[in-house]
Amino acid sequence: MMFGHAEMGPHLTFRGGTSLSKGWGLAGLMLHYNVEPTKTNPGSPNENGDCESLHGHLKDAIDQALMLRGSRDFASREAYQAFIDEVFARKNAGRVKRFEEERESLGPLPPKPIAYHDTVEVKVRSSSTIVVKKNIYSVPSRLIGEVVKVRVFAEHLEVWYAQRCTERLPRLHGSGKHRIH
Repeated sequence: MMFGHAEMGPHLTFRGGTSLSKGWGLAGLMLHYNVEPTKTNPGSPNENGDCESLHGHLKDAIDQALMLRGSRDFASREAYQAFIDEVFARKNAGRVKRFEEERESLGPLPPKPIAYHDTVEVKVRSSSTIVVKKNIYSVPSRLIGEVVKVRVFAEHLEVWYAQRCTERLPRLHGSGKHRIH
């Protein structure tokens, strides 16, 4: 699989010595599934990577479906997810046969699933708050001064202390936001 230079990040070494930068999302995914990625050369747009190209086509398909729909507003997050699922189903409909043909050459899945979250360690400030991904969240005051582990999922955070999940909070997206309760 070919990826753009920027997608793979500055630190990537497989097959021999694993060297991953702290934010190793895509590289970690490739390592987990034992896939050897290749990089495009920096400043070579003619070598557009598979992921970059497919991502661009998907964004275009979603944008066109939204235009055809006539509105970008949705009644709920679930309604938006159903819309996205429908776009994916249409995009993938013509790929089912090819996928079935290639399935035979796929290796077995890893014994353990990949973690669907990032984990960060942060110190609880005197204001009983933590900063995660440039956003501020309040936590119980008994944790002031303690270092907690925070599991960052797509839609929520879990705050762990002493091997117990003490809080589950809705995740704030973007930066400079706060959730104080």
